Amino acid sequence: DRVGIRQVDYRRLEEVIHEMYGLPAFICNNTKAVAMGYYALQDKYDTVLYHSQPAGGLIGGQGMVVRGEPVLGAHKMGGELEPLFHMFYPGKTDTVGQSLEEIRESVVRYLVAAASLEDPDVILIRNRYTPDTAVLREEMKRYMDESNIPELVHVQDISEYAYLGTMMYGVYQFKAQISEGLEDTI
Repeated sequence: DRVGIRQVDYRRLEEVIHEMYGLPAFICNNTKAVAMGYYALQDKYDTVLYHSQPAGGLIGGQGMVVRGEPVLGAHKMGGELEPLFHMFYPGKTDTVGQSLEEIRESVVRYLVAAASLEDPDVILIRNRYTPDTAVLREEMKRYMDESNIPELVHVQDISEYAYLGTMMYGVYQFKAQISEGLEDTI
């Protein structure tokens, strides 16, 4: 504690909040929340992936929902793309793009990785510099067969999806916590 300010260990944030307020707490990253919210508001896709990359940045994040279940990943880190950045750009320390072409290429690399590993039905993309999904699709065709490229949808306003998805994630985690508690009593 510095001058009455409690330092937070973000790896234990859920526990810290629970200890402070005595209520269950569940932390959901924004990409997972958007994927969950979008999934809930449609009935066309079984698998939804959301890719977000800050304007000018070369590192993004991804969240995914498969048949209503969020993909959490090891240590709840599923979707953090920094390791891929280091693989795609060995030795590069500046995570800001130098040109629009470099930014677009980084988005394409992440989308190809997601499409080939996760096989989503649709990929939502939020990046100010890559609004034209037809251009992204053409770039992706350099690396994979077009029939394997999912539908690409550019999104600008994610607030509706994020709010709904955050609420849904809390309910999902709360139900899982209750189920675990019931299993412990059996």
